[in-house]
Amino acid sequence: MPTDLDRLIESLLDTHWPPPADLARARAAAGETVARLVGRLEHEPGALRRRRICELLADVAAGHPDLLAPYLSTPRWFLARNLAYVLG
Repeated sequence: MPTDLDRLIESLLDTHWPPPADLARARAAAGETVARLVGRLEHEPGALRRRRICELLADVAAGHPDLLAPYLSTPRWFLARNLAYVLG
């Protein structure tokens, strides 16, 4: 069953210009938001959707690269590559 955070993330991913209040809610739960987005990124087959996930990850984790650090040692090269892209 989707949680409020899952619904928020889905809304943010489906909106090109998300409302600032929604972004603020995602940032307030940054650790959990990053974990859920990384999980989605790992399994997302669509290139455009992966790009949107990366953009949202970059926004939520801005100024907090430590939130992404635990995921960089993944054996899945494609996930590590996308996270490196997010980190800039």
